[in-house]
Amino acid sequence: MPSHIKPTIHQFQIIRPKFVLKQADSIDWLSKAHSLVEKDELDSPKALHLKRRYSHYGCSENKISTRGTEIEDFTHQQWDKMELFHVNNPKKINLDERMRFYDEKVSSVFEKLSLIDSPNELTPQNILHVTCTGYLSPSPAQNWVHQQKWGKHCQVIHLYHMGCYASIPAIRVAKALVQEKGGSTLIKHNELCTLHFSPWDSSPEQLVIQSLFSDGHIGYLVTKPTEPISGLEILSDREMIIPNSNKDMSWSPGTHGFSMNLSPLVPKKITEHLPYFLREWLTLEKYDFETISKEAFFAIHPGGPKIIRNLQEALNLQQWQISHSTRILHRYGNMSSATLPHIWERMLHSNELPKGSLIISLAFGPGISIHGTLFRKV
Repeated sequence: MPSHIKPTIHQFQIIRPKFVLKQADSIDWLSKAHSLVEKDELDSPKALHLKRRYSHYGCSENKISTRGTEIEDFTHQQWDKMELFHVNNPKKINLDERMRFYDEKVSSVFEKLSLIDSPNELTPQNILHVTCTGYLSPSPAQNWVHQQKWGKHCQVIHLYHMGCYASIPAIRVAKALVQEKGGSTLIKHNELCTLHFSPWDSSPEQLVIQSLFSDGHIGYLVTKPTEPISGLEILSDREMIIPNSNKDMSWSPGTHGFSMNLSPLVPKKITEHLPYFLREWLTLEKYDFETISKEAFFAIHPGGPKIIRNLQEALNLQQWQISHSTRILHRYGNMSSATLPHIWERMLHSNELPKGSLIISLAFGPGISIHGTLFRKV
């Protein structure tokens, strides 16, 4: 095997959630659900005020046009016929019920997986299952391996609860596995962010979160090929935790679902520390920071519109360098760990990126941690 060929990510498969919501319809549904929980009439002054607050704090439809969900409840307003969101009795939406729903939906998504369908494709030695929105044991990934009768030859590794940045540690683990043992590693992201909507919390922080996150599924292979293939070659990765930031972002399991805390200081702290992070990392990799920051494409996890805008200004990036991140956010919303792989897939198949292009991929999550991977399109 040629030593100069590096592990490469390739052969993406996106499986869209069953339902797609227009952002305006989604915000209308959310504001009404909150009003009903608070025992308000839907046309009351308080209910109308809540909808205005959503318009003020939430992500507008010019930033996010549509969001996907596996939950049919969001598609109608027959409140007495909801499967999960029993707004007249919100405490009925317990964690057991949510995990049952996650198992059912993600198991059906695994059944649609067709990445391993070539007669020349070996069974992957490893499957990395990545999620922060559903935990079960055995997991849907383990059950799928059992159904494929791969249990003697394929190990399942769970990379859970890291949040939005999890695709980068997953790449690091997969790279190490294929370098050590060869073959291929399948990475599978299944995020049901809308499963953790909390209709009894209408704080400004939650209005932002509930108008931002969506569901997403994507899988891809990491292989150390014996000859060049079409994909993104993994060149380097790095991470750091921002000092004095551990209370600014959290994602915690609770009795009635997972809950997120998101400080308004998050964009500012990331913006302040990212130039140092990039300069130190890329200099160690023998790249001139000033040159590469002008020539490379950037795959930035779109935690929200403000993150992308602030980083563009801080790094003095051109619109063409970040356009794929803004497009994915606009089309799909924030799908947590599945978001960056959607951006990578778009960049791999985009004629806007010639072969040989360098891609600096960045993601952020609780810690606050900054994660980066450097790719080359091959």
